[in-house]
Amino acid sequence: MSTLSSENIDRILSYLPYFEDEQAEKFKMSDTSVIGPYVYDDKVVQFLKELYEEDIVLDFDWAGWRDEAATYFKDIDLIREANLETVRKLFTTIVRVERLVNGLVAEMIRTGVITDLLQRLQEVRSEAGH
Repeated sequence: MSTLSSENIDRILSYLPYFEDEQAEKFKMSDTSVIGPYVYDDKVVQFLKELYEEDIVLDFDWAGWRDEAATYFKDIDLIREANLETVRKLFTTIVRVERLVNGLVAEMIRTGVITDLLQRLQEVRSEAGH
């Protein structure tokens, strides 16, 4: 697992207010998009890009971990107790699956998982005293 700096985490956490804002249109459906029915707001696209740039995304067997990830996606209490590595694995799974199947990010936004993960990342950062 690569080491994250507090600056890496802070850049990702800068998106928390955006994802907490229920009025912001983060995605829409399109009949004309060639990449899939979900078209993401520019800020969502930038967030996904920064997950890579800030070393949140891990190089691990995310495909073999999808069933475990699904348990977290269904249970907010598990996310609230997740450690940094698990938060990173969950973000990794989301962005990797989105590359294969357009719409997972939209579902994770709609159900609040992205916001929950960012809130947990903020807690983990505070707990670590960074």
